[in-house]
Amino acid sequence: VECATVPVKTGYGVEITATVKGEDAEAETGASVQINTNMMVVSTDAEGKVAAAILDVAQQKVAYDMDGVAGEVDLRTKVEKEGDYGMKGVSAIGKEYFEQAKAYTEWMTGKTVAEVLEMPTYERDASHTACPDVEDLKASVTITVGDYLKAFAEATK
Repeated sequence: VECATVPVKTGYGVEITATVKGEDAEAETGASVQINTNMMVVSTDAEGKVAAAILDVAQQKVAYDMDGVAGEVDLRTKVEKEGDYGMKGVSAIGKEYFEQAKAYTEWMTGKTVAEVLEMPTYERDASHTACPDVEDLKASVTITVGDYLKAFAEATK
């Protein structure tokens, strides 16, 4: 990642979330767990503006059958998966996760930490509770960014 200006500080932030679903004996479905490790690396310049930022998520999903046997797990991050992540077909803007993450971090470049953290968001649905409500991002970012902002805040302390 190229820096827009000379960085004087670089930080790393992480926000981890977990979702667990129990087994359903009637439906004969096993349990599952999903761990999201949201990661941000942010460099700021002498004026406290973002010189560069990198965003990625290690999203591991493990499904268990009724006997408690775990299925296979893809250990690649969302960015590493590129088109294999499968967001393009369900995205209202037809963009994959890695494209949206790049657009989001490029939007941050040149802004102060406060400007990024004060970005307005809106709730699109129960799974997307903090979508960017910024005109410059409407055509390029539909992902929910709440956990990313938490990781960003940690990276810029």
